[in-house]
Order: sequence, then structure tokens, then C-alpha cells
Amino acid sequence: MQALHDDDLDEVIIAIAELVGALALVFQCPERYSGQILLLVCDNQVAVSWLQSRRAGVSLVRAILHSLFRFETLYEFWVYSVYISTENNVV
Repeated sequence: MQALHDDDLDEVIIAIAELVGALALVFQCPERYSGQILLLVCDNQVAVSWLQSRRAGVSLVRAILHSLFRFETLYEFWVYSVYISTENNVV
């Protein structure tokens, strides 16, 4: 894996935070969503692409996606993600 520049690393950290934030409720109480289709709306294109493709070059994200797959299989729900643009999203 290539070394990340500081700007790239910042983007990956932000995308991971967005991904974890979007999945926090699902991971906290997966049985609540049994038999449902979940639509996660996110303003981070990298996080959305990870969820849509279920692939990532970052090992931590791969572990998160693997956990999501296990929950989906065990509790029989499905997670989909869409990107929504938010303007002025500055920290």
C-alpha cells in the first residue's frame, strides 16, 4: 500500500468517521432492523463508495464492512447508501 500524504490521510480519517457514524445505530442494535431495508444518506463520497461497493483499500474499513455483512446476514436486513451533497461543510 502506498504511503498517504497528510491531505489524503485526513480525507480517509474523515471518511471513516462518516462511515462509523452512519453505521453506529445499526451496530448498536442490529435486531431492531431485522427484515428491513436501510437507506443510509451520507455527504462523504468515499464512505458512500465503500458502502456501495463493499470494498476498501483500508484494512480498518474492510473490517467494518465485513462486520456489516455479518450483521446483514445474521439479522436479515440490507443496507444501501446514497450520497447527498451538503454545501459549506467546513470544520
